Amino acid sequence: MSDPQQANSLQEGSAIAALLASRIGLNANSLGRMGLAKPVEQAMARLGFTDSELFLRHLKTSTRALDALIDSVVIPETSFFRNPESFVYLRDYIEAAEKAQPQKRSQKRRWRVLSLPCSTGEEPYSIAITLLEAGLPAGSFHIDGVDISKQALASARQGSFAPYSFRKTVSYSPDQHIQRYFQLSQRRYQMVDQLRSHVQFHQGNLAEPNCLQGQAPYDIIFCRNLLIYFHQKARDRALQKLDRLLVPNGLLFVGYAEASQIDLQRFKSVSRPQAFVYQKLATPTMHNTMHNGATHLGARPVDSPQPTVSIQQMATDSISLETIREFMEKGQLEPALAQCDHYLQNEPVSAAAHLLLGEIYQAKGQYACADSAFQKVLYLDPSCTEALIYRVEMAEQAGDRAVTQRLLRRLERRLNQQRL
Repeated sequence: MSDPQQANSLQEGSAIAALLASRIGLNANSLGRMGLAKPVEQAMARLGFTDSELFLRHLKTSTRALDALIDSVVIPETSFFRNPESFVYLRDYIEAAEKAQPQKRSQKRRWRVLSLPCSTGEEPYSIAITLLEAGLPAGSFHIDGVDISKQALASARQGSFAPYSFRKTVSYSPDQHIQRYFQLSQRRYQMVDQLRSHVQFHQGNLAEPNCLQGQAPYDIIFCRNLLIYFHQKARDRALQKLDRLLVPNGLLFVGYAEASQIDLQRFKSVSRPQAFVYQKLATPTMHNTMHNGATHLGARPVDSPQPTVSIQQMATDSISLETIREFMEKGQLEPALAQCDHYLQNEPVSAAAHLLLGEIYQAKGQYACADSAFQKVLYLDPSCTEALIYRVEMAEQAGDRAVTQRLLRRLERRLNQQRL
């Protein structure tokens, strides 16, 4: 006979998953094996709840409680010029367009760019730097940064960043941008006001029908690594909205894992390795709406079933993982590494700890060690989409096309499993 308390916990966990699926389009399966465990515990602690049933009741009626849960679910994983080839292509595109049509400036035409989700601001500010370095004068472009998290937006508006936001990769070094656009103050990098003024931040939820309603269309949209966390119906609606928000011949930048979702009736892939950019067709073409086994806008969406999540099963790792992440985000990588190693001595099968270890090694530029840690994550938790994305990024940056393609196929299989 089943435990009544456990049955109630299962119902509460399922209700939270269904609520987030309805409000923000979240497919809780995309969060990996731990699912909603850690976010729910963090939100309850922030609001002073110890009883999961009372928290669920409050969650249904309180905007503040839902915001707290969303802030816990939406973990900002971003950095300046993440996937640098996207920004290299953006600069080339702007320079070519300005050269081909110099009359745009005389007509005071402004480029309109959208970054969604913009997280804590690193992406839209990277776009602003790119446009300035492409030769666009101040006032000739407008950038909107949109995110669902009020907490992330507050951070973005401050324009103050820890060293962790400036991660070196094989193909990108932030030194020149730090010297030109930032001032070091109390171990943080404060952005100069001139650059900060180029980006306007707004709260928005792409899963809501009225998100960005009434906005003029954009020339360029960055929407990277968001759609992979949506269930299929929300993903299709989001793609339709992005299509409407983009001018004909405009550019759509997506994440590695999202390329297979783009409707090739309405977009064409731009031939630039590692940029993952699509150009909207002025006139849609007519061909099969199936691409690489994925269903696109022309096909009827099928909702992903929502998981049953037990509140009692939402046991999270020790708070020391939060302490380790704080060290890492402050740029104190050696203490973070030492603490993470110590943590793993006691919890050797913690996928979350191995994921954190990989991020630390990646920030230190020790890519082989980082990749090994991410492989360990996938051994312990094959459903961890984030670890797969990290491995794809590093394989791309290393120029290993064979490994990149193999990992992309694995990532697409994982996403297809989420849709079943």
